[in-house]
Amino acid sequence: MKIRIVQMVMVLLASLLFSCGSGRQQANEESEEPVDTTAQVGHMSYVDLKDPLEEDLVTEGEKIYASKCFKCHHLNSTRLVGPGWAGITNRRKPTWIMNMILNVNIMVETDSIAHQLRDSLKTQMPMQGLTVSQARGVLEFMRKNDLDKLGEKDQGRSE
Repeated sequence: MKIRIVQMVMVLLASLLFSCGSGRQQANEESEEPVDTTAQVGHMSYVDLKDPLEEDLVTEGEKIYASKCFKCHHLNSTRLVGPGWAGITNRRKPTWIMNMILNVNIMVETDSIAHQLRDSLKTQMPMQGLTVSQARGVLEFMRKNDLDKLGEKDQGRSE
């Protein structure tokens, strides 16, 4: 019970910190659709994506994938322990992906898609202890993977 209360307080504090920013742009500058933050359950409500890809972040994300993620996730659409990564940025918004990386426990408890994934896979992704910067690198690597494998990225519109 105490852990749940501490988690909720941390999420509220993080939300306050992240909501204090000003001059936010849309997550995908080419899109005319505003980022929907009403359904956010994690503390990330905005992710600044750039085109072309930020190669330094791609490199950082690839290193993290090689050390933490490859045992459970293929870069194609084949399931290993967790789902394959091909197409992830075309299915999910960047805020959802970041929240899933950083706040998997909260996401599974409060996000219906994350909950369904856990139930269908019969396992839950463990917390990886990544910083926001490291998670952003993983997201950028996912974007590059989608571009390389599918020829498109950043089409995700669902939370």
